[in-house]
Amino acid sequence: MEAGNNDPPAALPGTPCPFLRAAINPDSESQTGAPAMTLGRAPLRDLYVHGHTQSGSRLFGVVLMGVGLISNGLGRKGLWRNVTSASFDSAGLTGGPLDKPRADTKILQGRGSGVFCADYFDKMLAEFGADFTPMNGECSERGLDLTGIRTMIRTNRKRDDGNALTTLAAYGEFIPLLWIYGALSREGPRYLPEAALASLFRDMEFPAPRA
Repeated sequence: MEAGNNDPPAALPGTPCPFLRAAINPDSESQTGAPAMTLGRAPLRDLYVHGHTQSGSRLFGVVLMGVGLISNGLGRKGLWRNVTSASFDSAGLTGGPLDKPRADTKILQGRGSGVFCADYFDKMLAEFGADFTPMNGECSERGLDLTGIRTMIRTNRKRDDGNALTTLAAYGEFIPLLWIYGALSREGPRYLPEAALASLFRDMEFPAPRA
Protein backbone atom coordinates (compact mmCIF):
# COMPACT_ATOMS: atom_id res chain seq x y z
CA MET A 1 0.00 0.00 0.00
CA GLU A 2 1.05 3.61 -0.43
CA ALA A 3 3.05 4.96 2.48
CA GLY A 4 1.74 8.49 2.02
CA ASN A 5 3.31 11.25 4.04
CA ASN A 6 5.32 9.52 6.77
CA ASP A 7 6.13 12.70 8.67
CA PRO A 8 3.94 13.37 11.74
CA PRO A 9 2.36 16.82 12.12
CA ALA A 10 4.45 19.43 13.92
CA ALA A 11 2.17 19.12 16.97
CA LEU A 12 3.15 15.49 17.42
CA PRO A 13 6.92 15.31 17.86
CA GLY A 14 7.95 11.88 19.06
CA THR A 15 4.53 10.68 20.21
CA PRO A 16 4.85 6.87 20.17
CA CYS A 17 1.29 5.92 21.16
CA PRO A 18 -1.19 5.46 18.27
CA PHE A 19 -4.17 6.43 20.45
CA LEU A 20 -2.62 9.72 21.55
CA ARG A 21 -1.42 10.47 18.02
CA ALA A 22 -5.03 10.32 16.85
CA ALA A 23 -6.31 12.30 19.85
CA ILE A 24 -3.71 15.07 19.58
CA ASN A 25 -3.65 15.26 15.77
CA PRO A 26 -4.96 18.76 14.90
CA ASP A 27 -6.55 17.37 11.72
CA SER A 28 -8.85 15.17 13.82
CA GLU A 29 -10.94 18.23 14.73
CA SER A 30 -12.46 18.33 11.25
CA GLN A 31 -13.09 14.57 11.33
CA THR A 32 -15.02 14.39 14.61
CA GLY A 33 -16.07 17.96 15.42
CA ALA A 34 -14.27 17.71 18.78
CA PRO A 35 -11.31 20.02 19.46
CA ALA A 36 -7.96 18.28 19.28
CA MET A 37 -5.94 17.96 22.45
CA THR A 38 -2.68 19.80 22.91
CA LEU A 39 0.63 18.45 24.09
CA GLY A 40 1.46 19.09 27.71
CA ARG A 41 -0.05 18.19 31.08
CA ALA A 42 -3.68 17.08 31.13
CA PRO A 43 -6.03 15.66 33.78
CA LEU A 44 -6.73 11.97 33.35
CA ARG A 45 -10.45 12.77 33.39
CA ASP A 46 -9.94 14.92 30.28
CA LEU A 47 -8.33 11.97 28.51
CA TYR A 48 -11.42 9.86 29.19
CA VAL A 49 -13.80 12.57 27.96
CA HIS A 50 -11.69 13.25 24.89
CA GLY A 51 -11.33 9.59 23.93
CA HIS A 52 -15.08 9.09 24.29
CA THR A 53 -15.87 12.17 22.22
CA GLN A 54 -13.36 11.48 19.46
CA SER A 55 -14.19 7.81 18.95
CA GLY A 56 -17.83 7.67 20.04
CA SER A 57 -16.97 4.85 22.45
CA ARG A 58 -16.85 5.02 26.25
CA LEU A 59 -14.49 2.04 26.18
CA PHE A 60 -12.02 4.03 24.12
CA GLY A 61 -12.23 6.83 26.67
CA VAL A 62 -11.25 4.33 29.37
CA VAL A 63 -8.41 3.05 27.17
CA LEU A 64 -7.07 6.56 26.58
CA MET A 65 -7.21 7.31 30.30
CA GLY A 66 -5.34 4.05 30.88
CA VAL A 67 -2.68 5.24 28.46
CA GLY A 68 -2.18 8.28 30.65
CA LEU A 69 -1.93 6.15 33.78
CA ILE A 70 0.68 3.84 32.27
CA SER A 71 2.63 6.71 30.72
CA ASN A 72 3.21 8.08 34.22
CA GLY A 73 5.20 4.95 34.97
CA LEU A 74 4.72 2.06 37.34
CA GLY A 75 7.25 3.17 39.93
CA ARG A 76 6.66 5.21 43.07
CA LYS A 77 6.76 8.59 41.30
CA GLY A 78 4.28 7.50 38.65
CA LEU A 79 1.88 5.98 41.15
CA TRP A 80 2.16 9.08 43.34
CA ARG A 81 1.24 11.31 40.39
CA ASN A 82 -1.73 9.10 39.58
CA VAL A 83 -3.01 9.31 43.16
CA THR A 84 -2.27 12.96 43.97
CA SER A 85 -2.65 14.93 40.73
CA ALA A 86 -4.59 12.48 38.51
CA SER A 87 -2.84 13.92 35.48
CA PHE A 88 -0.39 12.87 32.80
CA ASP A 89 2.31 14.76 30.93
CA SER A 90 2.72 13.98 27.22
CA ALA A 91 6.39 14.95 27.48
CA GLY A 92 6.86 11.80 29.54
CA LEU A 93 5.83 9.59 26.62
CA THR A 94 9.23 9.77 24.96
CA GLY A 95 11.49 7.33 26.73
CA GLY A 96 8.63 6.31 29.02
CA PRO A 97 6.89 2.94 29.51
CA LEU A 98 4.85 3.33 26.29
CA ASP A 99 7.85 4.17 24.11
CA LYS A 100 8.42 0.54 23.18
CA PRO A 101 11.73 -0.30 21.50
CA ARG A 102 11.31 -4.07 21.71
CA ALA A 103 8.69 -6.77 21.11
CA ASP A 104 6.46 -4.34 19.25
CA THR A 105 5.06 -4.19 15.74
CA LYS A 106 7.60 -1.42 14.98
CA ILE A 107 4.91 0.29 12.87
CA LEU A 108 5.62 3.37 14.98
CA GLN A 109 9.34 3.27 15.53
CA GLY A 110 10.31 3.27 19.20
CA ARG A 111 12.60 5.56 21.19
CA GLY A 112 10.42 8.61 20.67
CA SER A 113 10.36 8.83 16.89
CA GLY A 114 6.65 8.12 16.47
CA VAL A 115 7.15 7.86 12.69
CA PHE A 116 4.94 5.53 10.67
CA CYS A 117 6.84 2.73 8.90
CA ALA A 118 4.91 1.35 5.91
CA ASP A 119 7.22 -1.66 5.55
CA TYR A 120 6.42 -2.95 9.05
CA PHE A 121 2.72 -2.23 8.55
CA ASP A 122 2.65 -4.33 5.37
CA LYS A 123 4.76 -7.03 7.04
CA MET A 124 2.29 -7.28 9.93
CA LEU A 125 -0.64 -7.85 7.59
CA ALA A 126 1.26 -10.27 5.36
CA GLU A 127 2.58 -12.41 8.23
CA PHE A 128 -0.29 -12.37 10.70
CA GLY A 129 -3.32 -11.18 8.74
CA ALA A 130 -5.87 -13.11 6.69
CA ASP A 131 -8.54 -12.36 4.09
CA PHE A 132 -12.07 -11.86 5.41
CA THR A 133 -15.40 -11.15 3.73
CA PRO A 134 -17.43 -8.49 5.57
CA MET A 135 -21.05 -9.34 6.37
CA ASN A 136 -22.27 -6.30 4.45
CA GLY A 137 -20.01 -6.73 1.40
CA GLU A 138 -18.92 -9.14 -1.28
CA CYS A 139 -15.21 -8.38 -1.74
CA SER A 140 -12.76 -9.81 0.75
CA GLU A 141 -10.32 -7.56 2.58
CA ARG A 142 -7.15 -8.08 4.58
CA GLY A 143 -7.38 -7.86 8.33
CA LEU A 144 -6.36 -9.15 11.76
CA ASP A 145 -8.58 -11.33 13.91
CA LEU A 146 -8.01 -12.31 17.54
CA THR A 147 -5.96 -15.36 16.60
CA GLY A 148 -3.71 -13.28 14.35
CA ILE A 149 -3.28 -10.62 17.04
CA ARG A 150 -2.29 -13.19 19.67
CA THR A 151 0.14 -14.91 17.32
CA MET A 152 1.69 -11.59 16.33
CA ILE A 153 2.24 -10.43 19.90
CA ARG A 154 3.71 -13.77 21.02
CA THR A 155 5.94 -13.97 17.95
CA ASN A 156 7.23 -10.41 18.35
CA ARG A 157 7.94 -10.92 22.03
CA LYS A 158 9.94 -14.07 21.37
CA ARG A 159 11.69 -12.61 18.31
CA ASP A 160 12.73 -9.34 19.91
CA ASP A 161 13.26 -10.44 23.51
CA GLY A 162 10.38 -8.39 24.83
CA ASN A 163 9.13 -8.15 28.38
CA ALA A 164 5.77 -8.28 30.14
CA LEU A 165 5.18 -4.53 29.85
CA THR A 166 5.64 -4.39 26.08
CA THR A 167 3.38 -7.43 25.72
CA LEU A 168 0.70 -5.82 27.89
CA ALA A 169 0.96 -2.58 25.90
CA ALA A 170 0.55 -4.48 22.63
CA TYR A 171 -2.60 -6.23 23.89
CA GLY A 172 -3.80 -2.87 25.20
CA GLU A 173 -3.51 -1.45 21.70
CA PHE A 174 -5.02 -4.17 19.57
CA ILE A 175 -7.74 -5.78 21.71
CA PRO A 176 -9.72 -2.53 22.25
CA LEU A 177 -9.28 -1.78 18.55
CA LEU A 178 -10.80 -5.14 17.70
CA TRP A 179 -13.75 -4.58 20.03
CA ILE A 180 -14.55 -1.08 18.80
CA TYR A 181 -13.44 -0.97 15.17
CA GLY A 182 -13.63 -4.64 14.21
CA ALA A 183 -15.98 -5.89 11.51
CA LEU A 184 -18.04 -9.08 11.46
CA SER A 185 -16.96 -11.54 8.79
CA ARG A 186 -18.91 -14.19 6.93
CA GLU A 187 -16.17 -16.61 7.90
CA GLY A 188 -17.06 -16.12 11.57
CA PRO A 189 -14.28 -14.17 13.33
CA ARG A 190 -14.43 -10.49 14.12
CA TYR A 191 -11.48 -8.77 12.47
CA LEU A 192 -9.73 -5.43 12.18
CA PRO A 193 -9.82 -4.27 8.54
CA GLU A 194 -6.62 -2.95 6.99
CA ALA A 195 -8.31 0.41 6.36
CA ALA A 196 -9.10 0.87 10.07
CA LEU A 197 -5.53 0.03 11.07
CA ALA A 198 -4.12 2.40 8.45
CA SER A 199 -6.42 5.18 9.61
CA LEU A 200 -5.11 5.00 13.16
CA PHE A 201 -1.43 4.19 12.67
CA ARG A 202 -0.72 6.01 9.39
CA ASP A 203 -3.30 8.80 9.14
CA MET A 204 -3.59 9.48 12.91
CA GLU A 205 -7.38 9.55 12.76
CA PHE A 206 -9.88 7.43 14.66
CA PRO A 207 -11.60 5.03 12.23
CA ALA A 208 -15.34 4.94 11.86
CA PRO A 209 -16.81 2.18 14.10
CA ARG A 210 -18.03 -0.86 12.17
CA ALA A 211 -20.97 -3.14 12.88
